[in-house]
Amino acid sequence: MVTAEVLNTPDAWTLRAQQEPTSWAAAGWTEAGQRERFLAVLGALKPREGESLLDFGCGTGALAELLPRNVDYIGFDSSLGMIQRAQREHPGRRFQTWEPGGLFDLVACVGPFNLPGSKLGTWAALRRFWDRTGRALAVSLYAGTDERCLIYTLEECERFAAGEAYHRRVERWRHNDILMVLER
Repeated sequence: MVTAEVLNTPDAWTLRAQQEPTSWAAAGWTEAGQRERFLAVLGALKPREGESLLDFGCGTGALAELLPRNVDYIGFDSSLGMIQRAQREHPGRRFQTWEPGGLFDLVACVGPFNLPGSKLGTWAALRRFWDRTGRALAVSLYAGTDERCLIYTLEECERFAAGEAYHRRVERWRHNDILMVLER
């Protein structure tokens, strides 16, 4: 039996990117679920002309489709297959397998912390990105009941956000999703 931990490797995601016919299937979501998560995060970030946005855990880069061309977008994912697919499907946008340096006006994290790993790792990564964010960071985290995933509670997300930013919003906006927004 293949465990969820084995499925959450760069090689496993590369295989999904190569085999699945749609971006949402490659991400393991429904089409409606992927679009709703993207729109919730972008609605919170409100990207402005000339701003830079880091899409951490970009997968096939589908979030880029919803951004105006005048937003400087860079997608990062540790899976080479996901990045290659993103480059094919979204020419003109930047994608890479190494974590970009520097500062960004906005950071979007849609789902990369949902699968097996550790919540301590999630909070450490979000702190690292918050330190590199000029205006806002928005994260979609899983709050469902699938035991193969990390399951976040509203209370722990509120505690984290309160320790990081004066301007924050944490809400359970869908039955299985929490949206956390930190703003400067």
